[in-house]
Amino acid sequence: MITDNVVINKAYSWIDVEHLSIIDFDFLHSEYKLSSLLVQDCLRADHLPKFERTENGYFLMTRVFDPTSTPHDFTVQELTSKMALFITEERLITIHTTDLDFLKKFIEKQDRFGFPRNLQGLVHQLLKEIIYTYQEPLIRLRADYEIFQDKVLSRSKESLSNKKLYHFRRKIFVLKGILKQTTSAILLSKDFWKEKRSLLQDLKENIDQMYFELEDISHSFDQLYALHLSIANQHANEVMKVLTVFASLMLPLTFIASFYGMNFDYLPGAHSRIGLEVVSLTMVFISAVAIWYFKREDWFAPQID
Repeated sequence: MITDNVVINKAYSWIDVEHLSIIDFDFLHSEYKLSSLLVQDCLRADHLPKFERTENGYFLMTRVFDPTSTPHDFTVQELTSKMALFITEERLITIHTTDLDFLKKFIEKQDRFGFPRNLQGLVHQLLKEIIYTYQEPLIRLRADYEIFQDKVLSRSKESLSNKKLYHFRRKIFVLKGILKQTTSAILLSKDFWKEKRSLLQDLKENIDQMYFELEDISHSFDQLYALHLSIANQHANEVMKVLTVFASLMLPLTFIASFYGMNFDYLPGAHSRIGLEVVSLTMVFISAVAIWYFKREDWFAPQID
């Protein structure tokens, strides 16, 4: 559906195409001389950000974060929606296949305060709003990280879900990839900005800020996960140490008991009360010496801080 004339002034016009259909496809190709191949790219759900120079102007494919995505979503198609920009000297045509809430709010905001005077200003404001859509997943990821951090540092007995950890890392990887691709695409459009290079730099700085926050969360999570594995290994070592202590205590006693449990008549003290007392005292002495040695070596002291 083509929403013609979102904005018209003396300098430029803006045409928005929502839910692109075959009829719209033919109309855009014939009326505005848009490349059929590039319009077809708008129909591909998995298309990544890119920039191309066309005969009539510029083509910029972007991806917008989808606020309706669930915590279980982690693919490019599930987390984001695409939005294409066809830019000429006097016209902006935006194409998207899904409803974009941020775009409606952006248009309402511009209606209240006035649209930019030139096309570069409009594209700049629109791209900034697209970049700002990634603030929501950053907040979600930061909150998830803090939950993981509390569980690890509090040594909660509740095990971390491997599925959640996988989704968490996949989201970071996908979002970083999209922002990186977006940066590359925008930097290739430097000819469009001409004397407005400060607007291009502003866009780059905004994306870099988002990317830096994702990098920070990613590195912090890697360190946290390493700490989680270290604590888990320490717990396993503590369990093994306890088992080793018990085995060390019981091994000589088990040997003596099994030795005198053999079915032979000629065993030292086997038929004597004194033999029983000697063997019992020997077993107690061995246990006492073993306990004294383990205490001296601090084997009974917990090692986890």
